[in-house]
Amino acid sequence: MKTNNKTFFKRMLGAHSGLGLAVSVLMYIICLTGTIAVFFQEFERWEQPEIAEYQRLPATAMTNAVNHFYREVDSHEKPLYIVLPTEALPRAHVSDGEHEWWLNVDGSLAEKVASHWTHLLTQLHINLHIPNNVGLVIVGILGVMLTALIISGLFAHVRILKDAFRLRWGGTGQQQQIDLHNRLSVWALPFHLVIAVTGAFFGVVGLLIFAATSLYYQGDQQALIDDVYGGDPVIAAHNNHINFEQALKNLTEIAPAAKPIYAVIQKPKTDTQYLEIAAEFSDRLIYSEVYRFDATGKYINHQGFSDGPVSRQAIYSVYRIHFGSFGGYLVKMAYIVLGLSLTVVCVTGINIWLNKRGLVNWINYAWSAFVWGVPLALTTSAISAILLTQSELFAFITTLVVALAWSLRQKHVKQINQTLIRLLLLALVLLLSTYAIVHSQYLLTSAAMIINGFIMAWFILCLGFERYYCHRLVLDEVAVEKTKVSIA
Repeated sequence: MKTNNKTFFKRMLGAHSGLGLAVSVLMYIICLTGTIAVFFQEFERWEQPEIAEYQRLPATAMTNAVNHFYREVDSHEKPLYIVLPTEALPRAHVSDGEHEWWLNVDGSLAEKVASHWTHLLTQLHINLHIPNNVGLVIVGILGVMLTALIISGLFAHVRILKDAFRLRWGGTGQQQQIDLHNRLSVWALPFHLVIAVTGAFFGVVGLLIFAATSLYYQGDQQALIDDVYGGDPVIAAHNNHINFEQALKNLTEIAPAAKPIYAVIQKPKTDTQYLEIAAEFSDRLIYSEVYRFDATGKYINHQGFSDGPVSRQAIYSVYRIHFGSFGGYLVKMAYIVLGLSLTVVCVTGINIWLNKRGLVNWINYAWSAFVWGVPLALTTSAISAILLTQSELFAFITTLVVALAWSLRQKHVKQINQTLIRLLLLALVLLLSTYAIVHSQYLLTSAAMIINGFIMAWFILCLGFERYYCHRLVLDEVAVEKTKVSIA
């Protein structure tokens, strides 16, 4: 009987460890893809470099875009968006959420938007590519967990100031994993906490809306949304077409500092259609203010994201704070560095736990496979997206599954890390080579130079890991058995 109990608890412990690893894997994927997704707009341009780029779309072109769109799409039940060019994405596109085209500067339709790999990247970060808001809630819960980990880790580190610049190297590698984990956690603490809290907000906002509507709005979700974002205006019936030129002219008079970033026709092709123009402010963190105009271009009102209740302004500032969409490329580079530090904290945290166990089993092999298999899968999926449209998800999953299966069969932590890093280095070279061959005439465009330079930087970083991490930081099976260093 005792033997059966011992076996049962041993199995339960293994299941618990496996669950802990699964959560860590999801956290790692979110942190890594979030770091890379800082350049998501540049990646969109990189994927389709042949699209014409410009800084301004005239009002007449917006009218042409609407006409061209409805020649291709019969349905007009959904709001129609015209996303205007910006510094980060100097090209326009039109979309009803289902059909989407890039626009030429005269408003004619160019190629269909086909940023499939960028979509894969952003969806992995936002909802782990799980549909029906389930993934979004999971990511939100992980954000809450990350917030709790950051706060608890802060209080658990009693020598936070004394050890702020202590970084010990050498030995088996466990101590430097601990120091690296603790130092990066402390140095980038404000950033990590902001990212965790805002990420949690994105994920759990749906649950909060459900709870709030049940408690305070008798289940009327639209009433809550109207209170937060403002309700729809009352429009008198008319038969006018949308006058973009007059609306933009009036916007300039109402808010001369506002820069339009997109326009949306609400209730299109009806006698109560109206126009919303979202405009950003260079000195504000809010994503935008939304100004409303009737079809003739007459100003109706604005939603109060820039001057309404503080809570509304705060909610509409979360996006820019979380994704670093403010301050230009200096802020983006800072977010990449800080995001990478959070990714390293995630990895070293699990490494410390694995090493402290004093044994090596399938969990060690699976963790190594995911740490290097995920960036490898992202790279092979990018190659696949360049060569074959809509193959990126299959390539990502296949690469990750093969890496995991091979690692579990290999059963040697150091060899797994070395091999997967070298495969990643090879894949990065192949990615640059493939892009250079397929898009040779666009290599000197700004987006291509930014992203290809970004890929080269990843190559250099991974090369450094190959030279150092595999030989110094990863404990092999013998070292693990001998390591008993305390995390404190």
